[in-house]
Amino acid sequence: MRVKKDQNIKLESVKDKSTLVKLLAEEDVNVSYQKAETASFNPNTREVVLPIWKDKSEGVMDMMSLHEVGHALYTPVSLLEDSQKKNVKHSFINVLEDVRIEKMIQNKYLGSKKVFKKAYTELLKKDFFNINDIWNFKIKNHLFLPRFDLSLDFLMNNFFPTYKKVYQND
Repeated sequence: MRVKKDQNIKLESVKDKSTLVKLLAEEDVNVSYQKAETASFNPNTREVVLPIWKDKSEGVMDMMSLHEVGHALYTPVSLLEDSQKKNVKHSFINVLEDVRIEKMIQNKYLGSKKVFKKAYTELLKKDFFNINDIWNFKIKNHLFLPRFDLSLDFLMNNFFPTYKKVYQND
């Protein structure tokens, strides 16, 4: 099926994404489509939720599918359990895990690098992450990156030394 580059997602492509997600995840994950703010993966139930959006391109949907496949393949349930035991917020772990699994999925499926780049470019242009004002202020004033780097280093050294090895070995 040939799709125009800027064509928004259509209902007939929903089944195609579901099959693609299952094939790439190398297991029969449950795939559901919901009105949600973003895609998600539940490692306990093995369910991938893909959002139903009117204004997102096929490329963004491909990237979100690949991203959630990355969680299905590489995010261990123990990571979430360990972070809860150590009182580390899920949102913080999720940011770190997102970076890790996206690197891994792009290494596994080399053609996906272009998909991620194009989709993130689109999402950033639309300020999907609501960071343009904050990002511009913090970068100009050098507030964000040193703190993030220190926080990441502290977390990796003190809470997840095994996790740090994964990053270092990539």
